[in-house]
Amino acid sequence: MELVKYDEKIHPEVWLNNIKIFCYKNHITKEKDILEFCKSMIHPSINVSKANTFEEILNILKTDTLFTLFKYSVKEKLQMLKFDPEDENHTQFINIFREYCYEAEINDVYANQTLFDPNSLWIVLDPDQKNGGNPITYGSKICLKNEATDKNLIISNESKSPSTGNWEVSCSDAYYNPYFINSDSSDNNKIFIKSKEIINLRDEVDNFILHSHAFPFTIDNETYQEVVGHEGRIDLNDMWCIELYESK
Repeated sequence: MELVKYDEKIHPEVWLNNIKIFCYKNHITKEKDILEFCKSMIHPSINVSKANTFEEILNILKTDTLFTLFKYSVKEKLQMLKFDPEDENHTQFINIFREYCYEAEINDVYANQTLFDPNSLWIVLDPDQKNGGNPITYGSKICLKNEATDKNLIISNESKSPSTGNWEVSCSDAYYNPYFINSDSSDNNKIFIKSKEIINLRDEVDNFILHSHAFPFTIDNETYQEVVGHEGRIDLNDMWCIELYESK
């Protein structure tokens, strides 16, 4: 096992387990000695000098910016992960999926019965509600219409979520404000938007950001994950992965 210092390329818990295995193999078995060895493998910019237990070390590492960057990178990998029904090695896919969810600290996974459920499909229109089939560029304005309901996606500036207090998101026949498209990944194409890229959407008028988070709600005994609009800084829950679907 190659021993590495802690950085943003590994989950703190996985890294700590690797440290412990290395110590045991090298006959370092006292908890105090292992604890001090762990501290020596963490860059001084992350202050763990006052940590007296492994749990305290993990808590410090998980509140550091490096861990936020790590989770973001794993979420990008998760969004790129695709299930191939023709691949007989389903176990490998499940193991990778579970590993990514664990490392990104995603505890609740929501899924539709089918990927191409019309309720999950959105038609991209220009601000004049036309779809000319032209390439979309970063910084351009778009509107979103739901395939199943033929209604427009809107972020309300009057109604708020009763559970979180954020601005309500819904589908409506009413006129809607366009959304600016911005990039949320340095790997994205610099001009034109392509499938699999990570974006965020910002309301043109009120400057609300389209946001998802782990707050479920129930309608007719079905559980859904809440999507809202919020103000302020962009975070990991403002990132949306583009999946293109060609209608038959």
